[in-house]
Amino acid sequence: MKKLLFVIVPILIAAFIVSCGDGPSGFKKSDNGLLYKFHKRNKEGVKPVEGDMLTAILIYAVRDTKTEKDSVLFDSHNNPGPFRIPLSKSEFKGDIYEGFGMMSEGDSATFIISADSFFLKTVRAQKLPDFIQPKSNLYFRIKLEKIQKKADYEKEQKQMMEKQMKEMAEMKEKEQVSIDKYLADNKITAKPLESGLVFMDVKKGKGAKAAKGDKVKVEYKGMLLDGTEFDSSTKHGKPFEFELGAGQVIPGWDEGIQLMKVGGKAKLVVPSRLGYGSRGAGTIPPYATLVFEVELVATGPAK
Repeated sequence: MKKLLFVIVPILIAAFIVSCGDGPSGFKKSDNGLLYKFHKRNKEGVKPVEGDMLTAILIYAVRDTKTEKDSVLFDSHNNPGPFRIPLSKSEFKGDIYEGFGMMSEGDSATFIISADSFFLKTVRAQKLPDFIQPKSNLYFRIKLEKIQKKADYEKEQKQMMEKQMKEMAEMKEKEQVSIDKYLADNKITAKPLESGLVFMDVKKGKGAKAAKGDKVKVEYKGMLLDGTEFDSSTKHGKPFEFELGAGQVIPGWDEGIQLMKVGGKAKLVVPSRLGYGSRGAGTIPPYATLVFEVELVATGPAK
């Protein structure tokens, strides 16, 4: 499947960008039947060739044939990073790849393409989405920002990957230094377990001991070493429930909760290898040591 980010979230709007509001008026037709209108064009600019990597701003919408209103299906402004797509061989005459091939860096244009052909041939969907009317048109508004040769793009990506790997290695090396400083600054004398987990009893429980395979309920607060809170059971309005030892939580929790009895409170210092590792999670960065304040509320056989 070609990468055109075919994640479709229809958003009804009164009018989709200026050119779509104008309709076919002012559009020209290519030899292959592609309807196009350039808003800005450098006729002397270099055109991309098959295999080139294109960076663009892309918005496309479908027009309701009855109401003449447009629904935006994709807007690259909502992407976390630049929208990039390799220029591929056309799937059918007058497709979007022909449109990209007509453009130079800095050009902006609107292309009108059959929704049937786009979804069934370019996206290769089994059928049209339910919200797409047969024989309707898609309006693509594109600003082409950059053209890169495949080799140049791959070189750039390799350099970025090498930089990221170097930064990750530095973060990994600094983690133990950060742990040692945290323990010293907070006058924590508890020795790390063999796994690296630091477990501290805050209040010993008097109830049943948690065991692997039990269904447990835990009140908790999770923080980074600098005290930044990233999650808590209070935010969710109830204790967190999970099967202990089943891999439903990070390894530091599976190990630490098994050392507790109901009613007990503890503090866990969890190194990244027992947490979210090199990937991190949400607001938790890669190679982050985590601190948890936990209370075992209940434990019992899982049903």
